[in-house]
Amino acid sequence: MRITLSVLKADIGSVGGHTLPSPAVLAAVKEVVEEAKGSLLLDAYVFHIGDDIVLLLSHTRGVAHPAIHELAWKAFREGTEVAKREGLYGAGQDLLKDAFTGNLHGLGPQVAEMEFAERPSEPFMVLAADKTEPGAFNLPLYLAFADPMYSSGLLLSPELRPGFRFRIMDLAQTERDSYIELDAPERLYDIAALQPQGQGGHGEAGVGGGGLAGLPEEPPPEPGGAEEEAGEPGRQEVQEVVGPGGEGAPGPVLRVAPHGVGGVGVAVEGGPSEAQEGVVKEGGQEAVREVFR
Repeated sequence: MRITLSVLKADIGSVGGHTLPSPAVLAAVKEVVEEAKGSLLLDAYVFHIGDDIVLLLSHTRGVAHPAIHELAWKAFREGTEVAKREGLYGAGQDLLKDAFTGNLHGLGPQVAEMEFAERPSEPFMVLAADKTEPGAFNLPLYLAFADPMYSSGLLLSPELRPGFRFRIMDLAQTERDSYIELDAPERLYDIAALQPQGQGGHGEAGVGGGGLAGLPEEPPPEPGGAEEEAGEPGRQEVQEVVGPGGEGAPGPVLRVAPHGVGGVGVAVEGGPSEAQEGVVKEGGQEAVREVFR
């Protein structure tokens, strides 16, 4: 069975400035969502991060389904009415329109969705943040998919041991998209060097101290033999996990290989690219899922 996870969030009012929603506002949103469980939804969880209320919904309707987005819109509208009655700060500030038009994109709330074939064991994690920069998730994703001292499965699992491929965007390049694809563990030091200060790295804010241009074009040769070519047995095909942020402000991108059993996400079409060899690429963001547009 194919399952869809929809994460929708909005700031519809908070106590004493940008702090957190009131219990009554949160309860009003939860009430609307709970009524849809068992019919429209398989399950749901409502929580807040800072003053943003987040709806985590599981269902079988697919990505960008109007009924799912309309449910979220209704929940946020009900919560907004409570926020107005309580006189909360910024009541309804993320609801930019007065009426639902079939999709939440462009109406204010932020959306991240993915559809996949559910496996017998299918754990997942939602990373949420408020009042932060696009690279807020760089360090936890790096630790999970590249650091064996943090994630022991990288050593213990035959499916994970070949490693993962990171697609890293240079946010300092504002005229066009500029990114590089680096394989871990082969280019582990370069990936770590691109972590900004405050996110486990040593570079300046943005992408590293010298940006992508500061990296060597070719990875160092492996001791005792030729470097394994990308795409040979052992190197897993790339799958997308996280995509860029809002329009005009793309965020860092991590693209990783599947778990080994019915991979999650959408496979990237085509063979090895120049970026896999360490050459900076510029251009579009093909096949990259947008998260929180």
